[in-house]
Amino acid sequence: ISGKPVFGPDGDFLGYRGVGRDVTRENAAETALRANVSLLQATLEATADGILVSDLERRIQAFNQRFIEMFAVPEDLIATGDGWKVRDWIADHALDPETFFADVERIFAEPDKEFRTSLRMKDGRVIERYTRPQYLSDAIVGRVISFRDATDQIRTAEELHSQKTMLETVFRDVPDAMVLVDADRRIRMCNP
Repeated sequence: ISGKPVFGPDGDFLGYRGVGRDVTRENAAETALRANVSLLQATLEATADGILVSDLERRIQAFNQRFIEMFAVPEDLIATGDGWKVRDWIADHALDPETFFADVERIFAEPDKEFRTSLRMKDGRVIERYTRPQYLSDAIVGRVISFRDATDQIRTAEELHSQKTMLETVFRDVPDAMVLVDADRRIRMCNP
């Protein structure tokens, strides 16, 4: 409701003149929107992956705390919303910045495609990156990018491969005849 006081020719207060409008629907819609935003932010924060959402002009639309922690992005930098500056920050910590730049360019050059890439960091970490288009109705409006620290998983796989190679070498070079049979009595391996 809004109104202005109205006075008569003699200066006597006559009342108010104004308008009133029922805003119940607008208030309900605003409350529902706040609830949805809260739910989306809680979902972003609940994942162990770093999440970054960018529009097609590379302005940052959303991110979670895990993303900030993963790349130690300063709060004043992320607050700018400038995706180019955040890209440069990450590149400064990447083992191969030129490959990282090329991957980012490819991701935005083909906005309708999904991509999986790996990013090796100077500190030895390996970050897996998965990105897909963000849609609004049928239009692509940006990218959703998730980052997962795969360092332990990759190190474990490398160690297992190393141990397997060593066992195969020992198995092959032992002077005795050896056959490895599984529980179903199938020959899995034999030496020369």
